[in-house]
Amino acid sequence: MSDGNTLDSLLQQAVAMTDLDGVQKLLEKGHSDISGSDEVGTTLLHVALLAAIEANFSEASVEMIKVLVDAGAHPQQQNKFGASALSCVARSDNPKSAIVFDCFAKKLRLSPEQCDRLKQPRELEMPSVKQLFGAPSRKAIQEKASSVSVCRVCAGPGTQTCSVCRMVRYCSQECQKTDWKFHKLSHVAS
Repeated sequence: MSDGNTLDSLLQQAVAMTDLDGVQKLLEKGHSDISGSDEVGTTLLHVALLAAIEANFSEASVEMIKVLVDAGAHPQQQNKFGASALSCVARSDNPKSAIVFDCFAKKLRLSPEQCDRLKQPRELEMPSVKQLFGAPSRKAIQEKASSVSVCRVCAGPGTQTCSVCRMVRYCSQECQKTDWKFHKLSHVAS
């Protein structure tokens, strides 16, 4: 079983191979923490999305994503480079990705305005790998995380921060309320 910080390798392999029956059996047995990630923050949902893209959003690959979301995978969970499954699929140029986007939007109860903002192409100024990983202290990490001023929900301009951790940014109270049921779990864990 996973400790919550690492992806369960059996489950990760089943997701990557779009083995729907295998994934469902492993999840039923409580085999993994559905929100675990690897050393660069890749989640099961990231893996499933990559498999879906490679399969041109086949029915089985889309069903895999739906199973993971129903099991509690969080579409807004970002890897260490700031990419979430939600932001990746929102800007996909593949028309079949709309099915996955709609699944994520429904799970997160996104408003039409939030959906529209997510789909807007935008240039992001991302910190370099050295900036992200070169900071030894928690305070320095928090400062670097706050320098990425993108809303966690809709990827709009992140002008407000979480008042508890000051690490996550939002563009509005609406987006913060949308994310709170997921984000508050990180406060309990730390």
